[in-house]
Amino acid sequence: MGRAGASGTRASNAGRVDPGDMLGVNVFVETQSPMRKISRLVLFLVIALVVGTAAFLATWDIPAPVTTIEKVIPDERFPR
Repeated sequence: MGRAGASGTRASNAGRVDPGDMLGVNVFVETQSPMRKISRLVLFLVIALVVGTAAFLATWDIPAPVTTIEKVIPDERFPR
């Protein structure tokens, strides 16, 4: 009552031979191109810049203005 192909993915690849298996080397390893590495670095730097700016603005204690402003307002502007 056993199932055929009970070994999982091995049964679906039964007739296929990988060239890397014959040489003892995995020829299907994808290497990252320099452009992909640079793109990831730039993306990381942009994200770090945005997070750093948000943290700076959230914690920055902006000082209140200390100059005195005097302005003359005419009496006609106030209701009687």
